[in-house]
Amino acid sequence: VKNKGKYLGLTETGAVHPGFGGIKTGIDHLSELGVNAVHIMPFQDFENDESSPTYNWGYMPVNFNSPEGWYATGLYKNERVRETKAMIDALHKKGIKVIMDVVYNHTAETGGKVFNFDALAKNYYYRVKDDGTYWNGSGCGNEFKSESPMGRKFIIDSLLRWVNEYKVDGFRFDLMGLIDVETVFALVKRLKEAKPDILIYGEPWTSGDTPVKGVRKGTQKSKGFSVFNDNLRDALKGSVFKVADLGYVQAAVNRDAVMRGIKGAIDEFTDSPLEALNYVSCHDNHTLWDRISLSLKDEPLENRVRMDKLAQAVVLTSQGIPFLHSGEEFLRTKKGEENSYNLPDEINKIDWTLKKSNNGVFTFYRDLIALRKAHPAFRMKTAQTVRDNLKFYEDLGLPVAAPNIAYVLKGAEAGDSWDRIVVLINPQKTAQKFALPVGGYEKALDENGACAGGRKFSGFIDVPALSMMVLH
Repeated sequence: VKNKGKYLGLTETGAVHPGFGGIKTGIDHLSELGVNAVHIMPFQDFENDESSPTYNWGYMPVNFNSPEGWYATGLYKNERVRETKAMIDALHKKGIKVIMDVVYNHTAETGGKVFNFDALAKNYYYRVKDDGTYWNGSGCGNEFKSESPMGRKFIIDSLLRWVNEYKVDGFRFDLMGLIDVETVFALVKRLKEAKPDILIYGEPWTSGDTPVKGVRKGTQKSKGFSVFNDNLRDALKGSVFKVADLGYVQAAVNRDAVMRGIKGAIDEFTDSPLEALNYVSCHDNHTLWDRISLSLKDEPLENRVRMDKLAQAVVLTSQGIPFLHSGEEFLRTKKGEENSYNLPDEINKIDWTLKKSNNGVFTFYRDLIALRKAHPAFRMKTAQTVRDNLKFYEDLGLPVAAPNIAYVLKGAEAGDSWDRIVVLINPQKTAQKFALPVGGYEKALDENGACAGGRKFSGFIDVPALSMMVLH
């Protein structure tokens, strides 16, 4: 990619690894992987010196309605506007929707700095305590007062500008727990009027105490937006706050929590599986590969790779919306760094050589995505269809020994071309024998990825260590 680190870098088709011509990079890699949406971290203008900035992820916003200049090829004409639009257009031409990461919960007006809001109306746009200090549930110095009439209007007007002018397809809200629920419901309504298929989701938590009633898990029920499912994240790989805490893929624990996640959290906090964003890692905290490696330093490499693939296999076959951290499809590492928001490219860059060295992991992720896209039984839209058509072995009176998980999807009833789909999950370090429901089944996916099928299995089947098998 010629324009590395720039908006235009994401418009360059035909980019390949300089040492391995067969390895696609950049936007062509996204097409090859098969993703249908990309969430881009903050590119609203943020606090930095755009001409020679220190590294920053962009979570200290200044001018909410302008693209950030650091990612443009020039600062003083219309480069940032034109090139942001070119990036979005290039992704659209690939059939990929663009989700914009937005930070309306706080601003960079901290420590007495004045940019916009305090220049307009001192303290009006912030939550101020009785003693004159700012509430700081963001952990960044202030909280934007979304519940104020003009604060609410500003957020909605700003979002509509990005949809109408830049053709953004959706928004990921940083710390949605700091945006009052009335504002969230209002902005969802207005955005759906402007773009009926818009995707809106956010973090249902805060970074500290706040006086406002913001979004929590459950707030989104039947309201037209989604939230991150950290329950499933932590069940699969352990709590993000404690490396020693092991999850289902490392230690075969948390079985019930994983099963609730597989159902799209409809027995936890959602009215529809589409309200749950399923993931095991994102830009925050360790990458999935670093987490598994740090939590199991003495585990053989082969087992750690299997754990990584198993975690993602659960995410990509669960009901809900699957979310991947870029580069984890070839074992992205941040060299053990957890909070890399201000660290250089050496830590945060995508190392395309890993796509070559971990190509089996990449093709496995690619095959999982293709399986999901081809089979609507993995992406049912309502809680009722999930209850009707997803049956764990326990529900069917079929034998399954914990910590293994096995379930049947009634494909035909869910509008799928496959009549019955069986998903078998083995989190143990030895192969496990699973019973199959009555009938002959073909393998669709195993630990190596997609299977050609042909051979029929019935009665019992062996599932290799630390792996998932999908049959139909």
